[in-house]
Amino acid sequence: MGDLGRRVIGDTPWPQELDGARVARILAAAGVTTNPAHNDPGRSQILARDVDAQPALNLAQEVADSASGMLWETRVGEVCYADADHRRNMTPSLTLDACDVLVTPVWQRTTDGLINSATVAYGVAPAGGERPVYTANNAPSRDRYGRYEVSKTTVLADLVDAQALALLLTTRNATPVWVMAALPVDVAALDVDRTTALLTMDVHDLLELTGLPAVGDVPTTTSLWLEGWAETLRAGEHELTLSVSGYCRTVPPPRWDDVRPEVTWDTIGTLTWDEATCFGPLPIRGDRWNDQPASTRWDFLTPDQTWDTFTGETHVPAA
Repeated sequence: MGDLGRRVIGDTPWPQELDGARVARILAAAGVTTNPAHNDPGRSQILARDVDAQPALNLAQEVADSASGMLWETRVGEVCYADADHRRNMTPSLTLDACDVLVTPVWQRTTDGLINSATVAYGVAPAGGERPVYTANNAPSRDRYGRYEVSKTTVLADLVDAQALALLLTTRNATPVWVMAALPVDVAALDVDRTTALLTMDVHDLLELTGLPAVGDVPTTTSLWLEGWAETLRAGEHELTLSVSGYCRTVPPPRWDDVRPEVTWDTIGTLTWDEATCFGPLPIRGDRWNDQPASTRWDFLTPDQTWDTFTGETHVPAA
């Protein structure tokens, strides 16, 4: 990642393209070690531009910030790009108990990061004019907490992507949330299986923390994204301090395919898709058509099959 910040690129115009394609172009031009298998294709259209001798890291991070993506370095030193959908349908790869943490985990809930009004600049400015902008407001949040506004200048090309970003910011960040920033893990006290699982985790992996003290309305079990770590080795000691973030802070907004089977249009209440940024606290993964091979057809199943009882088995109808 440090090399990426010191390499200057850009000598030919770039076309409009998806954010993943743009970052891949930047990494290739910088000659930085990457792994195409870990680079996401992207979800947002990025402006065509003529870049003239700029640091590759700045260009890549500008795209990531505009498209709700993330530039990251793997445990083996590869620089990769995660798009806005990267953390969809993840399941925890490790469960830790509060007793595995060297200090009592501390929750904080402040207005830091609160956003209830977002203005996003996108597209190309017309001759003699300014770039178009889209503004989203969350009125209930603003009425309760006051105005917390953010203005973002992006490299997004289309209105639809600017709308999606503004709505996501004002919905996901509309209320203060409980935050746990760091977990110092006593590695020596873990069993072999959990030690192996811990040492093979990477950025974007999900862990579950249980056994938290019940105080007020703070959760006693929570799912956390691994964002990074610091390792300390001393004689007879091995400590990993994990930097973590809450599951609902960065999980992609759910699709109908991601919702629990018992949730129906009649029982979901007044919730709209713009408000449904997270159905946490744990990821939901059930039997849906997205999970099935292309050869599975509904008319190949027996008449008594329903979505709630479907197990993935296929039945060829009698001739």
